[in-house]
Amino acid sequence: MKKRGKLLIIGFGPGALEHITGRALAALEESEAVIGYNTYVDLIKPLLHQQEIVGTGMTEEVSRAQEAVRRAEAGQIIAVISSGDAGVYGMAGLVYEVLIERGWNRAEGVEVEVIPGISAIQSCSSLLGAPIMHDACTISLSDHLTPWETIATRVEAAGAADFVIAFYNPRSGKRTRQIEEARNILLRYRDPATPVGIVKSAYRDKQQTIVTTLQDMLEHEIGMLSTVVVGNSATMVYEGLMVTPRGYERKYSLGAETQDLKPHERLRTAAEPWSLAASAKSSMEMKAGVVVESKVTSSTAAEQEVKTVLLVGHGSRVMEGNVELREFADLLAARKPELTFETCFIELAQPSIAEGIDNCIRGGASTVYVVPIILFAAGHSKLDIPMAIDQAKLKYPAVQFVYGRPIGVQDKAVDILLDRIKEAQPVVQPEHAEAHPAKVEDVEDKDTIVLVMGRGGSDPDANSDFYKMTRLLWEKTNYKSVESCFIAIAKPSLPEGLERCLALGARRIVVLPYLLFNGLLMQQFTEMVALFAAAHPELEVEIGSYLGLHPLLADLMTERIEETLIGQSFANCDNCRYRDEAAEHHDHNHDHTHDNHDHHDHNHNHQQHGEEGHGEHGGHGEHHGHMHEQGHTRGQVQGHGHEGHTHEHRVAVPTTPVTSAPDSVGR
Repeated sequence: MKKRGKLLIIGFGPGALEHITGRALAALEESEAVIGYNTYVDLIKPLLHQQEIVGTGMTEEVSRAQEAVRRAEAGQIIAVISSGDAGVYGMAGLVYEVLIERGWNRAEGVEVEVIPGISAIQSCSSLLGAPIMHDACTISLSDHLTPWETIATRVEAAGAADFVIAFYNPRSGKRTRQIEEARNILLRYRDPATPVGIVKSAYRDKQQTIVTTLQDMLEHEIGMLSTVVVGNSATMVYEGLMVTPRGYERKYSLGAETQDLKPHERLRTAAEPWSLAASAKSSMEMKAGVVVESKVTSSTAAEQEVKTVLLVGHGSRVMEGNVELREFADLLAARKPELTFETCFIELAQPSIAEGIDNCIRGGASTVYVVPIILFAAGHSKLDIPMAIDQAKLKYPAVQFVYGRPIGVQDKAVDILLDRIKEAQPVVQPEHAEAHPAKVEDVEDKDTIVLVMGRGGSDPDANSDFYKMTRLLWEKTNYKSVESCFIAIAKPSLPEGLERCLALGARRIVVLPYLLFNGLLMQQFTEMVALFAAAHPELEVEIGSYLGLHPLLADLMTERIEETLIGQSFANCDNCRYRDEAAEHHDHNHDHTHDNHDHHDHNHNHQQHGEEGHGEHGGHGEHHGHMHEQGHTRGQVQGHGHEGHTHEHRVAVPTTPVTSAPDSVGR
């Protein structure tokens, strides 16, 4: 009978032999061969005797896991080693993945044992004091296997939730910006004086420990051998040590020899007024009419009301695009935990705007702050969303609605495009590889043209604002040119834009989609660029990604939310008496393909408005024209203005008087 092999996946701790567990020592002794990263093998060599040693270099984790599984399947007892804990960014998960790929059966296949070790967050924290006494998390800043936007989203969430954070893999020779970006994100949520510990080579030769602040952390050496521990809002430094209080001071007198609360009293609800049980009890008492004494100063109903924000995205037939929009909404909610958030879609996904408003009202909102997740303003933001709000007002006359504005032309949006240029990847055509051996870095900026593709529509302001964005991008670069094109309705088209770049003498073309999330348009964009690249193997053609979950995009949307909350959003045109007339002609079916769509010709000029680029799509080109100022004269052409946007009306003016609230959308 064939001998059953065994995999011993061992975490040997920080590196000092005295920190290796007894079970790990026994497993090493039991093994026939030891497989691991060369540096880790060297650390435990004094413990090895007759075992075969298989050491490999950096980035060869997969080959190590495959070799270990192959040998175990042949009947050997194999030790796979990791520093720290093998189940925390170690080899345990990868070995299991390889086993799963090979159809491993737990009952009959090779035996697997994961032996725990002291992880870096634990060993480094012991040197720093007691920084992880309260809720903490680990985040690896290596984006070799995980997209940076995913990492940044996690940093955002951990920062907003006030976790103590241990950053693994903070910096390497090639990865230098990640720790800087992480610090910038955390500075939005934490005091610059927040304690930070930097530990290099914990419990190994050349160990180094530094306690600094979030503000000054980048002034110190941080590398691949470092772990960075960032404290939370309660973390303090005493005698050079970081300490995060667990919360004992809430219940106990830490300086007293005897406690007011006896042991049998300490877990009672009355001793823990901050607990869930106390909250539930208080709620029940209030419902029963019991007046509960409180040390908290009473607030007005307005001060106690939870503000509700309704985020409105476009929606996509591609599920990934809708998922990304929801993830983005979650990111915004994590930044503003004091607010209640709901998410809805204009079309192609659920819930609809009407359903989203219903959800807000069911949640107890007396005011709904409607904020569109839209790049520029066109038909959706000028008509569709306001019309949905109008209908909601009829349904909920006691509820106030405050309507925000799209992102518009913003410098931070240009910075996102600069990042997307850096991340752009070559469109490789294997059949032309020999004929086109030049590397991307061989082409100078003076021979490079960036082509930015927008959604396109029939709203002239939308299209011109998009052109303004690309001009601002050009101002920040040294490229030969930055060109603009559209994927639908407006000219030049994407193929025409690519041909223009060729005619201008570009040797390298970087093509970027100015879209928020994934979807059908993104797929069409990718296919068109690939076809062009295949037809022109003499060119370097690179393709960039959509905006996605970029932290700066979250910054821009947070600004829009904040200005809506204080009633400083402009040009939503809700109080214009002529929008009703435009709406009568806006027979817009929200079950269309974006390819064969009736576009309406209501001309509408808005300052800071442009074509919508929501989700996969931009907007539609519907535009209705009007601009508010003082005094309308019925029965004649109206030219009037407010907040810097002008409209013309050649429509009959309603005679019903109109009133408006200064900070709300409504008549």
